[in-house]
Amino acid sequence: MLSALSVLSAIALGWLVGALAREVTPRLGLWREITQYSGVALILWATLGRVGWVIQTWGGRTLAEKVNEWLYRGKQWIGTFLLTVSVSWSRTYG
Repeated sequence: MLSALSVLSAIALGWLVGALAREVTPRLGLWREITQYSGVALILWATLGRVGWVIQTWGGRTLAEKVNEWLYRGKQWIGTFLLTVSVSWSRTYG
């Protein structure tokens, strides 16, 4: 349930920021592309750069494991947020 709320918060906030950016600066295509590529890069970095078996313990609650999880979730959240900003920013109505 907490992971679903995290994803929904990233999408909702990203949509809001993108919609505001569209109203304020509608023609900054370069910045939209930068948010797209940054979002993709962060999600891939989080997925491919996650430390697994090397630091894993039986209990799974060491500081290294917790920091690894926080970094993973943080990069995934920011990447999702940036991709949503980009989509919302470039959306046209009518």
